[in-house]
Amino acid sequence: SSWLRKLSKQLGVTVEIEMVDIQVRPFLDLTRAEIQQRLLNKISSGRYYAVLFSPPCSTFSRVVWANRRGPRPVRAFTKPRGLERLTWAERKRANWGNAMADFTFKAFEAQAQQSGAVAVFENPEDLGAVKSGENYGIRPASMWQWPQFTKLLELEQVQSIAFYQQDFGTEYLKPTRLLSAGVVELPEFFMKGAPTFDDQGFYRGPLQGRAAAK
Repeated sequence: SSWLRKLSKQLGVTVEIEMVDIQVRPFLDLTRAEIQQRLLNKISSGRYYAVLFSPPCSTFSRVVWANRRGPRPVRAFTKPRGLERLTWAERKRANWGNAMADFTFKAFEAQAQQSGAVAVFENPEDLGAVKSGENYGIRPASMWQWPQFTKLLELEQVQSIAFYQQDFGTEYLKPTRLLSAGVVELPEFFMKGAPTFDDQGFYRGPLQGRAAAK
């Protein structure tokens, strides 16, 4: 997407791209253990200078918590890997999202451990509990709630920042979080630090509230 191209330019990263997208290359199905291991082997061998991870966030989307008209959420803060009493199709979606998240954290760590390498993991910001509507106070799931995120932040070369995609020229705010390794200089509108919440789970920062563009 255009904002990712602008981000690469901001970070000074220009690389030959090898895309893993089953819409374009269906044989690279990351739910398959052998495909995951093949890519992990490439990363661990130091083949790539920079790797950008953008795992599908559909099963982690907070949009499904806007009302109860459907589709139903398949996970929440209290049940990050899948709610109880899901249908077969919903459980399949939850497990697919779990596989994508688990692999991304594992692959990011492998890339981050390479000397002089760059790793960037992108997903929507964890905005905490819902602040309005029928599901007020319920806290949706986020990949940034997973224990692997906290563990990776303990590595010296790893940092996490939040920003609005609007600052890259989009027409929407889209609060986004990056987990990065090997990236030193950052745009001034990037806010460093993990997401924080009050004792009821409502978002406190580091992003400050902003009105959506009109």
